[in-house]
Amino acid sequence: MRYFFKLIFFSFLVLIALSLFVAFRPVQIGGGNYYYVVGSGSMTPALGVGDWIVCTKTNYNNIAVGDIIAFKHPYEPQQIIVHRVIEKSDTYLVTKGDACEGNDNFKLPPKNVLAVYSGFKVPYVGSILYLANHSLIGLVCVYYIPIGLLVTYQVRQLYKYFKAKK
Repeated sequence: MRYFFKLIFFSFLVLIALSLFVAFRPVQIGGGNYYYVVGSGSMTPALGVGDWIVCTKTNYNNIAVGDIIAFKHPYEPQQIIVHRVIEKSDTYLVTKGDACEGNDNFKLPPKNVLAVYSGFKVPYVGSILYLANHSLIGLVCVYYIPIGLLVTYQVRQLYKYFKAKK
């Protein structure tokens, strides 16, 4: 019976650790890759709202006109934008969303470029991640309910095992 309580305690520790990971999840994943959730329709049809995309860190010199890049907005650095490069110079980039009529109203300095879109995307997965990170209901539905069901199943299996053993 002692193992039963250890399992329950361990399960709750895993649940708390997972919650902290979800709340403070890093943007960067292994090998210089970053992932982003496309939050607007400015890049349709190339990228849709809610697409989960992988971008790769690159040197400014490797960026070409036509590349899709992720960058920090020059005036609001907490905002990350994913747009296409339409003009490049040695000191700045001009970007534009594919679905937008005009260019972005700023010249993007090289220091604001985060990564280049790798071409890998998973449609709609970003919407689920966004929901999980920005609402309590989403967090509960995406993380807590599946983990709770798994823990409940394991506890029931252990209970049956110990009951049969007696």
